[in-house]
Amino acid sequence: MAASGFTAALPSFLFTQSVLGSHCQNHLTRSGLLNPCLCTFSSLKANHVASLGNCKRLTRISRLSGRRKDFHVRSALPDDAEEASTSGSGDDDSPTAAEIDWREFRARLVARSAAEAAERAREEQLESDAAEDRAVPEIQPGGSWAHPLVLPEVGALVIAKPGYFNQNQQYFNHAVILLLHHGEEGSMGIILNKPTEHTLGTLFEGIDTLSPELASGRLYLGGDVGHGATHVLHRHSDLDGTRKVVEGVYTGGFEAIGEHIRAGKSECDDYRWFHMYAGWGPGQLENEVKAGVWFLGSCSRDLLLTHSEDLKTPLWDEVLQLMGGTYAEVAKRRAEDMP
Repeated sequence: MAASGFTAALPSFLFTQSVLGSHCQNHLTRSGLLNPCLCTFSSLKANHVASLGNCKRLTRISRLSGRRKDFHVRSALPDDAEEASTSGSGDDDSPTAAEIDWREFRARLVARSAAEAAERAREEQLESDAAEDRAVPEIQPGGSWAHPLVLPEVGALVIAKPGYFNQNQQYFNHAVILLLHHGEEGSMGIILNKPTEHTLGTLFEGIDTLSPELASGRLYLGGDVGHGATHVLHRHSDLDGTRKVVEGVYTGGFEAIGEHIRAGKSECDDYRWFHMYAGWGPGQLENEVKAGVWFLGSCSRDLLLTHSEDLKTPLWDEVLQLMGGTYAEVAKRRAEDMP
């Protein structure tokens, strides 16, 4: 499935084994990283990693997200944002067109379109379940949101469908994967909701001395490719070496994080650490989506940055519930089946 076909020709936002030391891989091989999914890295086959050569960074993304650079919000803006963008006066905290998160704006359009479709269905006296199937929860200001996508894009969620990973590759069972790269060379991302029993301090030798402020950082299983590669996800755009994933969500900036915490500008729990990653070869992710292995979606930044253990509802269930319709029904069936 996802592990085959993407190489460790890693972008600069990854730690390499030369930075973290070989202690990481040896420790994982001895103990196994992921307690909830009962998997050990020694069981991962070498043929899950195939070389793709040098990887271009953030080449072409899907047609939807490819419009980002030239995305100008006009009359379709929410009323408060439109007034702020045209009046040039009033409350300084009001958002301007340039400050609107295009993903949230798209999510509002999706929710509005779904509500209109549901209303038309009711007017046409269709079956109530048909109308309900079109429903997407209304987005509240500052609230969490999620909606389906048709095509993969950087910042998209790749969500495991039930039943595909019950026996094999169990670390993908109910996984929610954030895509950090998607292009002609393939795709790569990190699993957001697979916490481990480890912290940076227990896994990486010497970090207690070199960067004690990072030692308590919680560690997640990011995937099954790239031993020695570690990613970090955070909201701090002012860190040197960061790369934006989506508006308000960044990766990288490793060398600056310790100083940032010591200066009181951030806290250790602001950062989500992931060991290894999930990878797909050219066209592989699209083919697996067509085959029904994955759902695709987009979600608000708070769901990406909050530690999954701190969520009231498991991330997989939360995202599907917010996506509404048949997706919410899938989450509901899982909740009913849980003891």
